[in-house]
This record gives sequence, structure tokens and C-alpha cells, in this order.
Amino acid sequence: MNRFWTNIKSSWSRNTPRWYNAQNTAATFCLYLRLIIKTITKTFYKHINKSIMKTSITTLTKSLLAAVVLSASIFSTSVSAEEKQPVKISAPKNFDKVMVSGNVEVTLVQNGREGVSYNDDNNGKVKVIQDGSTLKITSADDSPAKITINVKNIYRIQASDDAVVKTDGKLDVKYLQVFLKGNAAAKINSNTESLYTVMEERADLKLTGKTANHIVVMGNTPKLNLDKFAALKTEMTAPATGTVQTASLAK
Repeated sequence: MNRFWTNIKSSWSRNTPRWYNAQNTAATFCLYLRLIIKTITKTFYKHINKSIMKTSITTLTKSLLAAVVLSASIFSTSVSAEEKQPVKISAPKNFDKVMVSGNVEVTLVQNGREGVSYNDDNNGKVKVIQDGSTLKITSADDSPAKITINVKNIYRIQASDDAVVKTDGKLDVKYLQVFLKGNAAAKINSNTESLYTVMEERADLKLTGKTANHIVVMGNTPKLNLDKFAALKTEMTAPATGTVQTASLAK
């Protein structure tokens, strides 16, 4: 406040006209009032500018901090969403045969799409090669791999070594062949007109669904479960002797 009146006095001394007379009360009052208003106005705008600048800096700082926090939040959300999605391995096209070998578990899904992706609980790696209409899957390390293969149509499933093949849902195709060898195992749910299965060594096959004609080629060691499978006609052949056994089944 003292500084304010000092500014008033200083302005008065600088702006007092030569014609000023102490007895001229009206002129003195008007001049003094004008100087007061001028000083108040300058002081007001000075404080206002400082206030605006402080407010602007504060607002800008808060905006920048909010932007950083928001960006970090968006980035974190994107990473989390990406981690939950299956990792795509390959995008094969126009294949109807799947060959699996090694320590790999394959889930077949018929949904009108084609592709190969790792499952959420996967621990291993696989190598995927498409040779014409055949998709070849092999394990690339010692850890067990779990993948899902989306198919439009499938004609043959072939598994060997310690491979496991199972279906999620039912395969609805006209003809289907299943070849198992070594310690391979399969759980196949299918609806076909004709099903051809070949089992060697210690293979294990469980079938569900139905078919009009089922041909089985197997020895004594493989395991075959048909408890929930229905076939109008079944032919069983032993690979060593070539003996054919025919049976009509309706389960």
C-alpha cells in the first residue's frame, strides 16, 4: 500500500502542470483523481497479467501431467489386452491335411477361418510349414507346445511321436482320415459319411460322433474307444495279416 501511494506522489510530481495553483481546488482534485485512477489501472493490469501467467503455467503443467498419466494408462491397457490375445503363428490358406509330430498338442476348430495360434497355456514353440494342401506342425524345442488350428475343411489328420490332437466342437466333413503312430493320441468328434482310421504301435484314439462307414486298420497294441461313436457299418483290419472283419453297428 505504501508503494502505491509512493507511485501516486511520484506521478504527481512528474505530471503537475506549470499553471498549477494551490488555490485551484477543482483542478487539483481532478488531476489527483486522474493520477489515482491511472495508477490503480496499471497496478490492476500488472497483477492480472501475473495472475493469468501463473494460472496458465499451472493449467499447462496440470494438463501435461494429465496427458502423461493418460498416455501411460492407455499404453498399459493396450499391453494387457495384447497379452490376453492368442499369439498368431501362421496364416495358411487352402489346406485340408494336418500332420503333427513331436511334443505338440493341437486343438482343431472348424469355424470357417484358417490360421494357427498359440494357446494361452502354451510353453513351447512349433515350426509350421505348408506344403501344398498339407499343413506340417513340428515341435521346435523340448517344452510342450499347445496350439489351435482353425480349419474350413479337413480331409486328413496325421499324428506321430508324442503328439496329441483333439477337436473343439464337431468336425462336419464328408470324408475324414485319421493316422496315428508312436505314442500319438487323438480325441476326434466328427460327423462324416466315411471315416478311415489307421493306428500303429502305441497309438490311442477316442471317437465321438457318427459316420455311415468306418474302416479301422489297427494291431493289438493301439487303444480304440468307440463308446460314444455310432457307425452304420464298420470294417476292422489287422495290418500284419490283412484280415478283414465287418460289422454293422447302430449305437
